[in-house]
Amino acid sequence: MDQTLEDSLGRLCIATDFGISCFNGTEFRTYGRQEGLPGLDIPSIEFDKDGILWASAYPNGLAKMDGDQFRPLAALPQ
Repeated sequence: MDQTLEDSLGRLCIATDFGISCFNGTEFRTYGRQEGLPGLDIPSIEFDKDGILWASAYPNGLAKMDGDQFRPLAALPQ
């Protein structure tokens, strides 16, 4: 586990070496490559002022949550 954050609605999100898991108070939902993350090693997550979850994915870039999926925004040069 790399980082744990709670949003303004009480949803708990956990960044791990295997993606992101979010707990809504009832159940966990796990996000990985199939949900749009550009990589599974997630060293950092952050909620912006609008409550949108952003994730850095090592070594492949940045993604932001868009509904129930992540949208990759940038690829880091290798």
